[in-house]
Formats: sequence, C-alpha cells, structure tokens
Amino acid sequence: MKKKIINICLLWVLLFMGIINLNAQVPLKLSAKSTMVVTGTSTLHDWESNITNIQLTGTGKKENGKLSAIESLTLTIPVKAIKSGKGLMDDKTYDALKSKQHPNIKFELVSAELVNGKIRGEGKLQIAGNSLLVPVNASYSFHGNSELLVKGVHKIDMTRFGINPPTALMGSVTTGKDVTIPYEIIINY
Repeated sequence: MKKKIINICLLWVLLFMGIINLNAQVPLKLSAKSTMVVTGTSTLHDWESNITNIQLTGTGKKENGKLSAIESLTLTIPVKAIKSGKGLMDDKTYDALKSKQHPNIKFELVSAELVNGKIRGEGKLQIAGNSLLVPVNASYSFHGNSELLVKGVHKIDMTRFGINPPTALMGSVTTGKDVTIPYEIIINY
C-alpha cells in the first residue's frame, strides 16, 4: 500500500511538472537571418543603410510548443552597425546620432499582445540619448518548432529625438527628417 501511494504521488509530481513545462518561460534569441534596414530621402537621391548588428535579449511564454506571449524583449543596435557602404554618409549618420556620447540605439518592449498573426503594443525607443514611447504594429508567423518571424515597418521622425537631419556639401544636400525601417526579426525560443 505504501509503495502504491508513493507511485501515485510520483505520478502526480511528474504530471504537475509536465503541466508547468507546457506553460514554461523560455529565453528569446535572435536568429542571424534577421534583417533591418534604414531608408530615407535627400535632396539628391533616396538612400539606404543596412543594420549589420542587432542584439536581442528577452523571455517569452511557451504553450503547446508555440510562443504565446513575449514577456520581455530588448533590441540593441550599435550606431556604428548602420552601414550604407559610403564612408562619408556613414560618418554623417554617426555624427547625427551622436554615436560618441550614445553608441547604441535601444528598444525595450513595454507591452505586446500576439493575436491572430498580429503584434500590437508599445515600446520605449532610445536614440541619441532621447527616449519616446512608440507603437508596435507588426505581423508574425511561426516557422518550424521554435521560430517566430516578426515583420513590420516603422517610420521615425528624427527631429522628435532631437536629431537634426544630416547635410552634406555645405548644406546643399539635406536628408529628409523621416526615415523608414523595414524589418524581419526572427526569434528563436
């Protein structure tokens, strides 16, 4: 009888651990296949810079093998990871973003809801030492057993972050104040 009670208790413990595992907190990691680009305009031509280094930390909630919630998420982009392939343009970008005083751009998710392929929420975006709450509007899809693809486009008015749009050739070439950032972030969990 004592052995039967121990076996039943052991079964309940294992079952309980299995239920906890179904709703487990999991670390979030960035896939190297993730992409992010900054595009903008100028009086001379449209321009584009690739973001060559994105760092992600975070945690999520996993239910039945799928990510059901993002509990925390921080994206960090070193300013000098923004590369146009044109040295002068990159230098102007780094100066405008005050890279010496503020070497990173940082995004911290404040809230997010994953519903029917859409992510809605907000986050704190810090650029050039200034922070603003920004909306999060993206789409998502699951790939494989533990991969979440998040796609979206975010527009930023640089002047809201205290950034003067860069100029060149003694001010004869000026960039527009708005930049657009299309992204495909692949999160492994």
